[in-house]
Amino acid sequence: MEEELPKERKRIPNVFAAGYILTAGFCDLIEIVLDLLLVGIFINRCITILYNIGVFLFFTFRGISPWHTKKLANNAIGFIIEFIPILDILPAKTVTAIINIMIVRNEDRAYNDKIKEEHNKNQPILKKQMLENQRREQRTVLVQQRELQRVRRTADLEEERQQKEMDEENDAAIREKQVLDPSAPYHTAAPRDLQNIGYRPIRKAA
Repeated sequence: MEEELPKERKRIPNVFAAGYILTAGFCDLIEIVLDLLLVGIFINRCITILYNIGVFLFFTFRGISPWHTKKLANNAIGFIIEFIPILDILPAKTVTAIINIMIVRNEDRAYNDKIKEEHNKNQPILKKQMLENQRREQRTVLVQQRELQRVRRTADLEEERQQKEMDEENDAAIREKQVLDPSAPYHTAAPRDLQNIGYRPIRKAA
């Protein structure tokens, strides 16, 4: 049986990517509004901290390491920008989210290409193993068929031997009766279906 190709990795599907970007954009929009209202100096920092905790949990849930060099650097830069006055009006969260998605998808693409390459390298070996298994199965079936034929021949020979012994016993019984009563002729060859019930003498016509 041919080995199946390992499942391709896609840790951030389109639905999750859209939700990630929309969440980041919504947080950036709230921070811009709060900055314009001059009340975002403290509130925006709290939003940034809670948002980054949420991103960390999201990455962990999707099996993504947040400590990877590129992702860590990207998130750190975005986090620092959000804490700098005036610069925090920039949509850093949205840009950081888009870059994170691109990094993760590039990693997944490299991983998928690698497993495909390894699978293609193993194809000749897998085909060779499959052919060997087929030959082994064919040899097993051939041996079983020969053994079955041998058993049948043995059974046929045994049946012939038993039949021959029965014929010899019947002939001996006929000869013995002829010796005891020579005037009563007997058939020396009777139908096989009557051998087991004995032979009857044939009376001469008056």
